[in-house]
Amino acid sequence: MKNKLSNLLVSVLLASVSSLACADDVKKQKYFSKFDLDNNDHLSLEEYSSMLRVRFEKSDKSGWEKQANKRMEFKDENGDGQLNFTEWQQTR
Repeated sequence: MKNKLSNLLVSVLLASVSSLACADDVKKQKYFSKFDLDNNDHLSLEEYSSMLRVRFEKSDKSGWEKQANKRMEFKDENGDGQLNFTEWQQTR
């Protein structure tokens, strides 16, 4: 009985964590899409720069243009000059 209860609790916890992770992924995808102005599922340097500008302005920081270039170069794993959702998400 104790084992069944433990298994049930673990299952409920895993389901809850999975649900939260999915909700977070949906939220991230919506944020990414907000800046993907041409709807090609990639962020160009210009689109990514806009994203960083908004994030930097919210935190009252400057230097977003320089950071956009550096981060784009770092994150663009396949070297196509754009970030797909996976590239953007992995190294945020």
